[in-house]
Amino acid sequence: MVKENLSPDYFEKSLTYCLERSALSQKLIEANKTKDKLFSVLSHDLRSPLNSIISIINYLNSDAKNISIDELEEMLNSQAQVANAMLSLVNNLLHWSRLNLGSVKINPVKLNLKKVFNQEEELFIQALKNKKLLMQFHNEVQKPIVCDENLLETILRNLISNAIKFSNLGGAIHINFLQQTNNFKIEVIDEGIGMPKEIQNNLFDISKKVGRAGTLDEPSSGLGLFLVKEMVELMKGSIAIESSESKGTKVTVTLPQKVLV
Repeated sequence: MVKENLSPDYFEKSLTYCLERSALSQKLIEANKTKDKLFSVLSHDLRSPLNSIISIINYLNSDAKNISIDELEEMLNSQAQVANAMLSLVNNLLHWSRLNLGSVKINPVKLNLKKVFNQEEELFIQALKNKKLLMQFHNEVQKPIVCDENLLETILRNLISNAIKFSNLGGAIHINFLQQTNNFKIEVIDEGIGMPKEIQNNLFDISKKVGRAGTLDEPSSGLGLFLVKEMVELMKGSIAIESSESKGTKVTVTLPQKVLV
């Protein structure tokens, strides 16, 4: 500040500038802390499955002649699940990065929810077979909705993936689409292991470790649900979770009928 210019107006502008710089600096510090915690979690969640894949490859290289067809099929199936989990984690990380860089632009289009669901269901056919799960689609939406297709698919994909991951063998998963006056709801309900209160309270805190193995030891980082929340809020929607240990989980996403750019 220049002494000769210490007028009330100049002082007010200087003070406002300092406060804004201080607030921005604090936001950057918090953002860096969040980023560091996130990558710390991800480095562990990527290292473990990679070690598993490398271990299997080394085993096959060293003793391939003595491995039965049944044993080989079992190993390939298990490692396919590990690789798919890694791919899902990397995709979620890329989505999260784009959201935080502000490069995600909402592009609302007219969508048929049955068609969207069918496309997502195809991705999980093998996972559903592995757990002998029945996934049922209930659609009360009578007309096309207007929403961002990529964001909606990513939200649905993460919710279905979690439902399968934490379901017990032979259970059922219900996907409900409900229409209201100004919004529509997506409900994903499973009959799985549910969540203790401690995990529920920290689900959307990236600094907390809430990832845990699925019922067939499927890897989980906890990033998927965190990403869903950010995408839902980007589209001016909301997310609610109800869960009881050993009884299952219900995730409800509410989105406006039309999302403006």
